[in-house]
Amino acid sequence: MATGAELRLFDINLVRNLIDPYLFRTVTKKNYNPTTGAMRDELRPVIVDDGALPGNDPMMKGSMSDTAVLLEGLGLNTGSEAWWFEYGRRVHQRFQNVGSMGIRCDPCTALAFYLLRSNHCRGALTVIEQAEGKSNGHWFLLVGCPNNVPIQYPGRFPRGCFVVDLWGVGVKRQRGESTSNTSVIDPASCCYSCGDNSLKRKAHRDGLTTVPSGRDFVRDTTVPGFLGNKWRSSKLKALDARLDDYQKGTATVDQLASAFKAWADKKPTLLDGEIDSIRDREGQIRALREQIQWLGGTV
Repeated sequence: MATGAELRLFDINLVRNLIDPYLFRTVTKKNYNPTTGAMRDELRPVIVDDGALPGNDPMMKGSMSDTAVLLEGLGLNTGSEAWWFEYGRRVHQRFQNVGSMGIRCDPCTALAFYLLRSNHCRGALTVIEQAEGKSNGHWFLLVGCPNNVPIQYPGRFPRGCFVVDLWGVGVKRQRGESTSNTSVIDPASCCYSCGDNSLKRKAHRDGLTTVPSGRDFVRDTTVPGFLGNKWRSSKLKALDARLDDYQKGTATVDQLASAFKAWADKKPTLLDGEIDSIRDREGQIRALREQIQWLGGTV
């Protein structure tokens, strides 16, 4: 398992190695030619563009029936992390044990969720519902995003997290709107429009995330004292500012790591793995160190 500065890259490479191959997988379907009256085999991408294909297309009909079989006995609890994991496991087993099938955005998202979680992805995993996922909406994954930070279509996501959208990238490729060879969208943004593009978090798996804003970090590390709040040193204020700079894109991960170390150097145990700062009463400093490491910083 990756450690330190390799963590986020490790998670991205999981997507590239385990999920992106589905962008290029195909399935053979029988297609009827009404002009000649003949049936012929067609090699089709497994990702079903149900936003463009007619309902009688063999990929549409096949994906509906195959997905219904996979969902037997599972119910429809889209707010459950366990539901997405089990759904993804069933999709994966279908490909492994039976063969390819057509997959729409919900099995694509479930498959990605299962493969990342079962292969030690360190980033937090959040299933995002765009509009109404079970009707004319969409589903995708957000990796490394805190669960309490506002997000908004098309690209209001905290810097450092990334999107995994197997279905969205797949249909964009089929429509000639993208040549991307990866379902990773980094920096995080939405690649597909549903008309109604409201975003809702539906299921969340805890893990490492990108760093908080300076304001949120100040809030979480302010310690009440007898004569007011515990004073923040100049180096801690510099760290507060660097967090904001990072989110605005005006500071690098290395600069963020340097600001953390400049403050932590005054408290040597912070860099030795032990944290005795009063500001870490709920693990805030420990979390920040891990977040910077996930992003690629050395602290």
